[in-house]
This record gives sequence, structure tokens and C-alpha cells, in this order.
Amino acid sequence: MPLRFSLLFLSVLWMSASRSQQSPEGLDYYFKPTTSIPRYVAVTEKKDSGWYREIFFWPEKTLAKSLWFKDALCEVEHGPQSTFDMDGFLKTRGTVDNGKKTGPWLSFDHEGFMTDSINYRNGRRFGISMSFHSNGYNEDSTNMDENGNGVQVSWYDNGTPSQAGAWVQDTLKNKRWVYFYKNGNRKATEDYAMGKKISSACYDSTGTQLPGECEEREATFSENENAWGKFLQRNLNPNVPVDNRAPLGMYTIAVQFIVTKNGELKDFKALTKYGYGMEAEVIRLLKKSPKWIPALQFGQLVNAYRVQPVTFQVTSE
Repeated sequence: MPLRFSLLFLSVLWMSASRSQQSPEGLDYYFKPTTSIPRYVAVTEKKDSGWYREIFFWPEKTLAKSLWFKDALCEVEHGPQSTFDMDGFLKTRGTVDNGKKTGPWLSFDHEGFMTDSINYRNGRRFGISMSFHSNGYNEDSTNMDENGNGVQVSWYDNGTPSQAGAWVQDTLKNKRWVYFYKNGNRKATEDYAMGKKISSACYDSTGTQLPGECEEREATFSENENAWGKFLQRNLNPNVPVDNRAPLGMYTIAVQFIVTKNGELKDFKALTKYGYGMEAEVIRLLKKSPKWIPALQFGQLVNAYRVQPVTFQVTSE
């Protein structure tokens, strides 16, 4: 029944395509074309003002993206663009002019509250842009000129400053950036020249300077970069979708989790909904993981978000 339903849904899209010049296309987790079981289904239609494409989550069948393009290959975005989460809530909305963001771009959380209002000109941030915490307090404020040069000030959700510094060419940090703890004490300073960090200094929460340069480190499973892949291969049960009679095809499952300051994994959240026990199997596997090497930021241990994709394949052999 699930296989029959999947084929029926795609055939309905195909019949609709024949009548209105649409072309349904299966996309994988990374929005790349696939001939296997898709994570998304894209439907493209030629209209007077360009090519309009809707991308649906699959198998949820809810809208993920609403996009306009200049070309039939959908390579150059041009016009209003919107993205949505799996439950149908608007995530982002803005306009692209010939492949470059322009005007206000807005972001929203799951409850519909605006989290970002960023202005663009010719693909770069321009003018005053703001982002907000869930309690309504300002999180970031930037003021940029037409060349992408400007300043940023950020705050914690209690209103105390968290960081301040300058940007050049929209994305390159420049000159001195200063960071603060939530209690108001200085956390770190970093000196940049056109995006390149020259020097840094870190402090503990009492304001005492730590020795040496600030140490930064991503959360990793082991110093051996192949160790995590070997752990997954040893402990994953690849027969889960077969045992649960999933249709033939490839399924890329994605699970988000947090690596805590002590290296434990927690707060597992499936970002896909294929079912057939696959998301549950990946979460089971992650819960079995030994401790990771936690992330460092400004010389301090911090929590880090990670997303683990795992691909299952169901074949006829």
C-alpha cells in the first residue's frame, strides 16, 4: 500500500504537469535530483513572469519552498522566494533580483514570530537589519553601507551586550571584535584584518585573562576522522527498512542532536519523516554513542548542534 500510494501521488503530479507545462522532479535531502525515493518533489511551471517552482516535502506532501527563476533549468533565482518547515509554517520570505537578494528578507520561528529582518541591496546586507530573541528582545543589529561595510551590535535575551564589531565586504570581520558574558564581563577580544584573525585574548567569567590565544574547536567524535564512520557502520542495522517493508529505493535520514559540554549527546530530533523505523534506528544509534570531544569557543567548553545524515537502501536482491 505505501508503494502504491507513492506512485499514485507522483502520477497525479505528472498528469498535472502534462496539462500545465509542469515537470515533477524527485530531489534528495540536499535538493539534488534523484531517481530513487525522493526527500522532496519539485514541480516547475512556465508563467508569464518566469519559471515558478514549488518544492514539497516527501512523504509529508507539505510545501517546503516557493521559488521563482529566470530560466527553465531553475539556476537563476528571480522574484519572490519563500521557505516553510515540515508543519507548513513560514520560515523565510524575500525577493531575489537576477540571483541576488534584494530588499527586506524576513525570518520567522515555529510560532510565527519574526526572528530576523535583514535588508539587502545587490546581494549584500544594506542599511539597518535586526534580529530578535523569542522574548522580543533585540538579538542583533547591523548597519551596513552599499559596499557591505558596517558595524554590528548583539545582545543576550536579558538585554545585556553579547558582542560588537565591524564588517567589510558583507561577510569579513575587520578590526577589533569584543565579546561579553551574560553577566557583563568581557569574554574575549579578537583583532581582524579583512577577515583574517590576527590576535585574540580570552577571559573567564570573572574577567581574568586566560593564558595564550583563544582556542576554537569543533565538536568531534575522535581525533581520528574515520572513527565516527566506523562506529556508524558497526552499530547501524541496515535491514530496518527491509524488515518494516519499506518500498524499494534509497532513503537519506537526518537527525539533529546536541553535543554537550561534557561530550554527551542529547536532544535528538528527526528532520525527516520517512518512517519504517529508520529515524528511530538512527536515534537509537546516536544514543549508543560514546562521549565526543566537546566544542571550544573562546577557550570555553560550549554545546554544539550537529546533524547526522544516514542513507538506507532497499533493493530487490
